[in-house]
Amino acid sequence: MNTTIWEIQLIKLYCIVCQAYDNRLAANAQRLSNNFRPQFTDEECITIYLWGLLQRKFEVKAVYDYTKMHLSDWFPRLPSYQAFNNRLCFLADTLREFAVMLVERLPQEAGIKTYLMDSMPIVVAKGVRSNQARVANELCNKGYCSSQQMYYYGIKLHVLGQKRYQTLPLPILSLLTPASENDLTCAKGFLDTFHGLDIYADKAYRNTSWQKSLLQDNQTQIFTPVKLAIGQKVLDSADKLYSLAVSRTRQAIESFFAWIQEKTKIQSASKVRSLQGLLSFVFARISVVCLLLAGWF
Repeated sequence: MNTTIWEIQLIKLYCIVCQAYDNRLAANAQRLSNNFRPQFTDEECITIYLWGLLQRKFEVKAVYDYTKMHLSDWFPRLPSYQAFNNRLCFLADTLREFAVMLVERLPQEAGIKTYLMDSMPIVVAKGVRSNQARVANELCNKGYCSSQQMYYYGIKLHVLGQKRYQTLPLPILSLLTPASENDLTCAKGFLDTFHGLDIYADKAYRNTSWQKSLLQDNQTQIFTPVKLAIGQKVLDSADKLYSLAVSRTRQAIESFFAWIQEKTKIQSASKVRSLQGLLSFVFARISVVCLLLAGWF
């Protein structure tokens, strides 16, 4: 029987996961027990979850049911749903390392120094529920998303990406913080490690003294729209044109976030019930995004 395209892709994904597991991920999944190498392997579990997301099955139960119905011959040792879900939580650190590895391997374009920076909310609870939510409170808290005019309980995904011509930016760094963390505070924490970049961002990152010191010390420029001064009602013509140019340049990262949401539903984390579950949820989706950006699927 001829191998179909989807079968080739599934085998390819399994090989990518196995190679990464053998070379880099195994240390994150070590077990101090007699069952240090279970029959249903970590590589199979990761492959099933990523493949399910690629098939637009966005909940763990949907991934499990899809695998049990359509891929039982491929994964004959698939355990119960509860055991599968528990394994994904156990593999949170492994999935995080896999996502980091895939981001590092994305093919950056030489000679391009224009980068885009922004954050997006990952919502565990919103509306009235955001006041009572306590899931994963080691990382999550309540914050406000100005672009969506929404209070929510959850985290933020911060992204620094290389701008590319007429296509989505290429992420070179992704970072999770509590929802309440200020974007500027977060950027100050990691941008000192980069040199010689031109970064386009929104008004939340505007801080004159920090921008001057970053340019002086790291030769990195931050371009943001101009804020109205106290008592000022409208911008002058030059500031309007400058702000419009910055906004148009950084529009690509807004499109990037919309694309991530469309492909993975990363913002909708209301079904997670633990910190490990949330981390698995996020980093599996970042891994899928990298696999798509690399053109492997």
